[in-house]
Amino acid sequence: MGAWLNYRKLASGVSIPSQMERFWLRGKLANWFPMFDQTVPAGTTMQGDFTAQGTLHIVALLGSLTAFNSEFARRIPVTIGVATVQFYDAGKQLPFSSQPLNFENQLGNAQHPFWLRSPYVMQPNTHIKVQVQNLTTDETIIAQVTAFGYQD
Repeated sequence: MGAWLNYRKLASGVSIPSQMERFWLRGKLANWFPMFDQTVPAGTTMQGDFTAQGTLHIVALLGSLTAFNSEFARRIPVTIGVATVQFYDAGKQLPFSSQPLNFENQLGNAQHPFWLRSPYVMQPNTHIKVQVQNLTTDETIIAQVTAFGYQD
């Protein structure tokens, strides 16, 4: 157990994958998979489509929201609660949740990824649709959603 997530210790709220789950990850290539990277205008919903090229075991989800400040011509962080995200597995005809969730609650960030309780397996050539809704009325946001996983 300590060889898998030794920095998490036993008091962590993160579920440590079982020995069988770790067995299925053996020999696979760990990588980041961009699932959504789009500009979402105020009050609209945008949808992205991610296709797995081979069998993919997703173990964590990450995301970031930024707004483009035209006055300073740079990206700035966005306040919490300005967007929702919804995942839908088109291959299994199954949403990840019954309703769109707050962006920050569904996804982690680079410092604190949202680790899944068990790896989510995507078969080759299946699609996951990522839908991001901008809840603000006056600010365009740039949303990025990335999965961390292992692929054949």
